[in-house]
Amino acid sequence: MNPTPNPTSDYTSRAREESQRRDQLNQSLKLLRRVREAAMAGDPIPSVEELMAMTGLRPTAADDPIDAVDSLIEAATAEREAVNRRLKLAKALGEASRGRPVTSAAPAVSAAPQPVGKSNVEGSPLVDEADRLGKISARDLDGLPYGAILLDESGRILSYNDTESRMARLPIEAVLGRNFFTEVAPCTRVKEFEGRFRALASGQGLPVVSFDFVFPFPFGAQRVAVLLTRGANPGTVIMALLRR
Repeated sequence: MNPTPNPTSDYTSRAREESQRRDQLNQSLKLLRRVREAAMAGDPIPSVEELMAMTGLRPTAADDPIDAVDSLIEAATAEREAVNRRLKLAKALGEASRGRPVTSAAPAVSAAPQPVGKSNVEGSPLVDEADRLGKISARDLDGLPYGAILLDESGRILSYNDTESRMARLPIEAVLGRNFFTEVAPCTRVKEFEGRFRALASGQGLPVVSFDFVFPFPFGAQRVAVLLTRGANPGTVIMALLRR
């Protein structure tokens, strides 16, 4: 008999891998900045091929040595942002799988709350968790240790789990059948949130989307990691909400 997979252990392992990659990228950035300083001073520097071998990165510009180094710095910085994103998700999912609340100090509410961060679907645990969510039944949403909402393609709430009801302080019966974007959370009626949902629901966008968003709840703002993926039934979308 195969042992039951331990999601907490898997997320811990992935978080460790992402942390190691972040450390590597930090070292690469230090190296590249020193190389750039040397190049600006007219000192000899490693070839682009040598820098690629040392950092594992590819420049988008390679004709001029300084341009090549600048593009490597840009690539390292962009990948580090993506790694940080995946690392936060791995830690959040690990905490959630252990049944612990995933929270952080809430930022101040702005007059027009905006999404924070960029959409990113690279790597696990995001893809793994989205795959699991895409197969789960509406009845099983209550068993998830984080907020989860099942929506139809118009944004109408079909199912709303107990965890989200507690976190958002909204009775389930008060939101079922209502439109999430226009009636329950109108602050999400922005391109970065509703636009991504519409694209995914129509089948034109990415099958998995993740981004951060600040919800201005009456009891205080909450920074939430939002994960959108297509549901098990055609025309449905599952929205997972992990508190920071």
